[in-house]
Amino acid sequence: MFRIAVKDGKAGAITELKPSSALDHADSLRAFGNGFLLIEGAGRLDKITVSGDEARIEVIKEGLAEPASVAQVGDTGWVAEAKLSYLVGENKAKDPGPFTLKPIALPK
Repeated sequence: MFRIAVKDGKAGAITELKPSSALDHADSLRAFGNGFLLIEGAGRLDKITVSGDEARIEVIKEGLAEPASVAQVGDTGWVAEAKLSYLVGENKAKDPGPFTLKPIALPK
């Protein structure tokens, strides 16, 4: 993860943030309160809080089926399970079954 300083609408210094744990196929970063929601393609929805040059990662939900995106509606995160391995992966010739949106209660 990186932070890019912005001044007068122009990109400035780039700082690499130190995550509190490893990320696996990070995707779909969304603003959330004083931090961010982050989807990990490995099956997790995380809350990210940045403090200085550190990014604290808290897992909200594990066990999602190849998630690709999250959208917040009120106190719920709606996670799209994209099943990308059925388009470009080991499951390409198989029927992916129905695609789903999973409602997940978000922390306060």
